[in-house]
Amino acid sequence: MQDELEKRRSALIAQNQHLISTKNNASRTPMWDEVDKFMQELSDSEYDSVSGSEEFKASLSRVMAIVQREEMKLILPYVEGCKDGKEAIEEHLATIKLLKKKISKQKEDNLELFNEYTQHYSDMTYTDFLAMKRKKGGNK
Repeated sequence: MQDELEKRRSALIAQNQHLISTKNNASRTPMWDEVDKFMQELSDSEYDSVSGSEEFKASLSRVMAIVQREEMKLILPYVEGCKDGKEAIEEHLATIKLLKKKISKQKEDNLELFNEYTQHYSDMTYTDFLAMKRKKGGNK
């Protein structure tokens, strides 16, 4: 365990040194630097117009989704490697499984309800059928 901690510590130090040396060198994000420069050169009213447009919001949303995806790839191994992180991820997985089970059950119940409607009550509208079921205490 001590060796593993030392390896992680060394890896983090090396990563930090790489980041520091990278900052001193040319930018690793020249296109994003161009975006920042362009946005900074806008007047306040231009900035408000650009940042308020639906096209800008959609474009930024797409970029941020990709950023988040890539951040998750980098960070998740560290999160999963610590005790509370692993517990949180396990809890998240359990929640997802429970929700999937509930959704499957709901789909199954809805299909069963629709089959009952088509087989026995097709002479009425589906809305009326659902209202009748609610009155009977079916609460579906």
